[in-house]
Amino acid sequence: KESTKNNLARVDYDGTVSSLLVEPERTNLVTYSELFNTGWWVKDVDVTITDNTETSPKGDLTGSLISYDLASRAIYKTSLNLTGEYTFSIYLKGSGDNVGKTIQVDLDNVKYYPTLTSDWVRYDFQTTNLNTLQITNRGTSTISTGEFYAWGASLEVGSYPTSYIPTDGGTVTRNQDQYSKTGISNLIGQTEGSIYFEFNQNQLQSYTQRILTLYSDSANLIEIQLTGGNSLVFVSVKTGESAVVIDKTSAITLGSITKISAGYKAGDFVFYVNGALAGTDTDLSKTIPQMDNLLFSRYDSSSPFLGSILNVQLYKNRLTNPQLKALTS
Repeated sequence: KESTKNNLARVDYDGTVSSLLVEPERTNLVTYSELFNTGWWVKDVDVTITDNTETSPKGDLTGSLISYDLASRAIYKTSLNLTGEYTFSIYLKGSGDNVGKTIQVDLDNVKYYPTLTSDWVRYDFQTTNLNTLQITNRGTSTISTGEFYAWGASLEVGSYPTSYIPTDGGTVTRNQDQYSKTGISNLIGQTEGSIYFEFNQNQLQSYTQRILTLYSDSANLIEIQLTGGNSLVFVSVKTGESAVVIDKTSAITLGSITKISAGYKAGDFVFYVNGALAGTDTDLSKTIPQMDNLLFSRYDSSSPFLGSILNVQLYKNRLTNPQLKALTS
């Protein structure tokens, strides 16, 4: 479930924890994401679709009942003529005897067989180039005939799905999320401090993400970076001094929560990842830069972090190493 209102932060809640969503710009190309009997989809003869008949994942009566009265039937979309990487996602739910059976999702003859359950499940499928998309009881699917529910269809450019974008008669584009807080030098330790950051990410990017940046300008900053090769890097830069760089390779597990902490003080820098010491720098010639602002990107808003942020904490004192380790354990 997703909450969005009046340009405020988008918050995702999975039933256990809430997190701040930070996602790229995406467009849902399915023009009727919650209606399957009109607009975007085409259906075979002997397929019956009844929209607005089942409580949806968002709690309203917008789920669609789809019935295949004969074997080898489909709802489909042809002549898409799409090139590049695409992800199709949809919420599906079994009905009656079809709970526990599989259905076929066919993307240009690349076939997937998700299992229908008694609860709504969002499935996603990736493809390179796409002309024809089908949801069918053909192939080795075990649904044969009978009913199932569908809701929230999405087709977006990219190799992984983002949060659901509802549509009603046209494509809809959601802008990239950007979060920042400026003018907070009084909240950031200027001679010593500590950072705690907890996040989840399902996909590494081709660039080095700046998952958190404290800065006053390009030459005075502290960054925590996540590289495309899966390294977490703590960086401290101050004008006229050598940079602090502490690197942790093979740092995250995609789809799992990562907890990191860092402590900084002149000649006393430390970095922890998931309870393990990533490294230290005790060079006394390295001091602390002036920092006034917080971004989840590079100082110039490029190279943004894209994922879910569960917790961010700033301390104006350098926590002890056991404290920093305990935070991430």
